[in-house]
Amino acid sequence: MIDVNAVIGCINAVHQGNTVTVSGTNIIIDVDYSLGPICLGAISIVQHNINLGMLAAGTYSITINGNLNANFNSSVNTSLVVVSCCSAVPSFASSSDTICVGDSVYFTNSSIGATTRQWYVNNSSVSTTVNYGRRYNTPGNYAMKLVVSNGTCSDSITKNILVSAPPSLNLGTDKKYCPNGGSVTLDAGAGRDSIRWSNNSSARTLLIDTPGTFYVTVYKNKCSSTDTISVSPHTIVPVDLGADAELCYGDTLVLNVLLTGASYLWQDATTLSSFKVVAAGSYHVQRTDKNGCVTRDTINITYDTCFAGLPETVQESMISIFPNPAKEVIRLKSSSSQTLDYTI
Repeated sequence: MIDVNAVIGCINAVHQGNTVTVSGTNIIIDVDYSLGPICLGAISIVQHNINLGMLAAGTYSITINGNLNANFNSSVNTSLVVVSCCSAVPSFASSSDTICVGDSVYFTNSSIGATTRQWYVNNSSVSTTVNYGRRYNTPGNYAMKLVVSNGTCSDSITKNILVSAPPSLNLGTDKKYCPNGGSVTLDAGAGRDSIRWSNNSSARTLLIDTPGTFYVTVYKNKCSSTDTISVSPHTIVPVDLGADAELCYGDTLVLNVLLTGASYLWQDATTLSSFKVVAAGSYHVQRTDKNGCVTRDTINITYDTCFAGLPETVQESMISIFPNPAKEVIRLKSSSSQTLDYTI
């Protein structure tokens, strides 16, 4: 037990209770009061008798906090020496007090004057050996207690072991990116003590625009998890409008870039899979496939009269050539019954 005096400046302040926290050889005591909007001023000293519970022999540092309306108000520091009433004095050291699931802790007994020993985990008896070791396969807080006896009296000491689970980590399934300027972003997640990527980056995210296999290790409470992912480019089908072309006046040309699941954008903002050319000019299209990858192409179209004429000489007067000039078909008509050879 410990007596704590609280100096109260408002006689209508209400005591809400005390909280004791013991961590190793450090003890924190919170004395809580509440007060409404009106203070009835008067100074009084109130004494609180606070139970610290069972403490092992040793020297403790005590911090006493006065809190008003859940806000820190003032504090005082003191110390406390606890002596054993038994000549059997318990003591042990642990190889670690913070571990990961699957790790082991070894407890080395350094008690004095003891003839028997009893180890407990969360108040369940586990061993009577001089020293003790244990592997922890489940996360949680474990109270490791050693009770020693000299046959006449006994005493105990307790240490807390924190067992942490590996941090959750999932980079997802293998990813793909568009090869013409695309990328993917890998995310190692939030709430990490530290992060280490395969390229030694310590940032939460990693931008990838080249193929390969990448991994990351994340750390939390001295525990780690690792995940690996493969990144590769999508296979794309280039859009092809063909070679530049010359058309005859009156002709048309249909440019067709159909691809299943794709969308299209022509130079005039139309969005069909084909475009009908009826005039000279430069025509271009942007096609976005089902994966979001973009390809582009351009074609230049010119127009010509496309008419050809043949000279009609005296030697060719026995035949008629029509139409002359012609665009597609030239007809020859002979006025002679003879077989004649002509070179055109």
